Amino acid sequence: MQSESEEWKGPADEKAKFAWKRLECNFPHGDFEELKAFYETWAQHYDNDVLAIGYGAPKAITEEALIVCDEEAKKSWKVLDLGSGTGMVGKELHDNGFRGPMTALDYSNAMLDKAMQLPGVFSSKILHCFTPESSLPVSESTYDMVVCAGGFGPDTLVVNCIPDVFRVLKPGGYFINTMRTSEFMVTFKENFEMKIDDLVKAGIAERIAIKPYYQYQWDTDKMPGTMGVYRKAKV
Repeated sequence: MQSESEEWKGPADEKAKFAWKRLECNFPHGDFEELKAFYETWAQHYDNDVLAIGYGAPKAITEEALIVCDEEAKKSWKVLDLGSGTGMVGKELHDNGFRGPMTALDYSNAMLDKAMQLPGVFSSKILHCFTPESSLPVSESTYDMVVCAGGFGPDTLVVNCIPDVFRVLKPGGYFINTMRTSEFMVTFKENFEMKIDDLVKAGIAERIAIKPYYQYQWDTDKMPGTMGVYRKAKV
């Protein structure tokens, strides 16, 4: 968290600067109840804020989804938007022709309400706090694809949640995940890929690609991110 007295290194544009400060200066680290309350309040500003700072994850995820999914499959694939927030990833998928059943899952009711207001995007929602102790309330082998934009992190979804993501994927199904590249994420990202390595060695998962993208782009700088594309092993 950046204090107001520190040198400002974010956007120069006033609208983007305000949005970035709301995120970076106010984001509560390490306290679950504070974080949940933050998202409940932030829901009303979320879309405008992240658009102001050039949020790139929805487009990056969709571009990869279009690579792994052909035109026919787009009509029927069941998709879980994990940590859906206000539904920006789901909307981008829908705008690019995905018409199968899509579920929004988040632990913020206010965020989910925003997502479900998007016309024709989500067929269902799940209000759930996903932890290693509280697995996804979904049957095994349910989804053709799970997408997650920034949901995994030291304050949100932890690495021990990853096996349950693969549990709910159908054999041959895809998991597309984005994470920002910043100092506080270095160790977490290493642990994330180590957990994927464990699943690969166990014959559960395949690592398809690791690609860079821009998490945010504003008038003075860009913040890089990393996107991983993984597949559940076919039976």
